[in-house]
Amino acid sequence: MGTRIALHAGKTLDCEAVDDLRGSYPLPDAYVLGAVEAVATVAGWVNDACRGARAPGTDMAVVEAAREHELYCGPIGWVLTNVVALPEPVPCRGFQKLWTLLADVERAVLAQLGPGIVP
Repeated sequence: MGTRIALHAGKTLDCEAVDDLRGSYPLPDAYVLGAVEAVATVAGWVNDACRGARAPGTDMAVVEAAREHELYCGPIGWVLTNVVALPEPVPCRGFQKLWTLLADVERAVLAQLGPGIVP
């Protein structure tokens, strides 16, 4: 926990998920696909099977707020903090599961993080 990660938009749009959000959230006119759009810190996790699951030192109120958020669909989810949207998405190919950014993509992401933002 406490690890910074890059948030990547997949190459295809989940139209069913977009339809579910319609009316609840303002939706953009266009979507960025196949690019890193933000960085965040993994602060903990939520697991419906283990009420109260979290990383040591993670505020339980933050975990419960994540569990109760209308976008949480469980049964397991990450609690992200310090989310920083990049001014410009960085195009790159994604992969299934967790993966390491290619060096040129990582450089492009880091170049957009302002001073004082820990990568």
